[in-house]
Amino acid sequence: MFSLMFINSCAHYTPKNETNIRKVDYNFIIGQPRDFGEELRYARLKSRFDEFKRVILEYGIRDDSQSQYDVFLTIEYPIYSKSLYKDSKGLHFLSLGGLTLLGIPYDKILAEVNIIAQVKNKRGLLIDTIEVNAIGTEYVACYYGYREREAQLIAREKAIRNAMDILIEKLNNLSQNIKEKEKNAVKEQKEKIHQEVLKKKLKEAQMAREKKENPLKFLMKNISKKVDEFDDRIIYQSYNSKQGYKDKCFLRLAYYPKEKRCLMFWNIVYYSNDWLFIENFTVKADDKKYNVYLSYGDVSRDNDAGSIWESVSLPYNQYKETIKAIANAKQVTIRFYGNKYYADRKLSQANINAMKDMLSLYDFCQKGILENK
Repeated sequence: MFSLMFINSCAHYTPKNETNIRKVDYNFIIGQPRDFGEELRYARLKSRFDEFKRVILEYGIRDDSQSQYDVFLTIEYPIYSKSLYKDSKGLHFLSLGGLTLLGIPYDKILAEVNIIAQVKNKRGLLIDTIEVNAIGTEYVACYYGYREREAQLIAREKAIRNAMDILIEKLNNLSQNIKEKEKNAVKEQKEKIHQEVLKKKLKEAQMAREKKENPLKFLMKNISKKVDEFDDRIIYQSYNSKQGYKDKCFLRLAYYPKEKRCLMFWNIVYYSNDWLFIENFTVKADDKKYNVYLSYGDVSRDNDAGSIWESVSLPYNQYKETIKAIANAKQVTIRFYGNKYYADRKLSQANINAMKDMLSLYDFCQKGILENK
């Protein structure tokens, strides 16, 4: 008899579709689980997402809804806890024996779920954020309830349903004054945009004033200065071109105060995890192309921790036209040609701006204004 009870009560749990369906004038949108790069972890997230969607489908979710408002749901990872006899080490042996056969549950699983709902209009404007928290419980006992893993699944689903019941009630309450809240949200958004535009204009005006009053001082905000006492020179380089060393195209200026002489070099760095063995490269600045042919020994190579870089340093005076084209272009791509393959690299706007700053500094240097700066 006890054996029959044991077999019947430990049957696998199949989620039941028994709930009061509530529909509201909202379109529910559930965020997909993020792929963390781990196949097993992603599979579990996807499985949990499918369970959440199955439950919430019963509450009127519809992907093609014509409703005015969308509800973006974020369901956080459930928190599980236990109660009853497993909290007491002294009664643990009973929970596996006499208590089970007597039909007394030896454990209770509690699943806590937190749901964050962002209510937005069709233009994507956030009107309100609702956060709800709910708990679901289920017992573990072969005669009375379910096995532990199945009890967790049931408790989790109950928690989701309880949270959705609370959320639906709050959404229904929100419906009574959502138009007024939307109106206030639009007003706040306009004020925020206005303040941002005003702040941007004030900043631009201040920068223009500083640039006009002292153009060299303004320019030096973006350029680093390093004194080389050994060679009696000062090295200038843009801060933007010093952020790391990956795929860079930059200018470095050497100023010799005693001789009042400036030398500027064009530096190009190709960064990858495999050698290209660069032989030459082509610069495409907007619609114009400039070919750069290299001689033997122009390219230096190095590597570290599985990464390689090939770099070139060329005199500015020899490539003035190409460098100025880069600084004045909106889009720049460099194609590096190796002994077998080629690779393209696009320059960022910060990289292009850094080139432009260095050209301006070179003009000051040519006029002798850099002395004692």
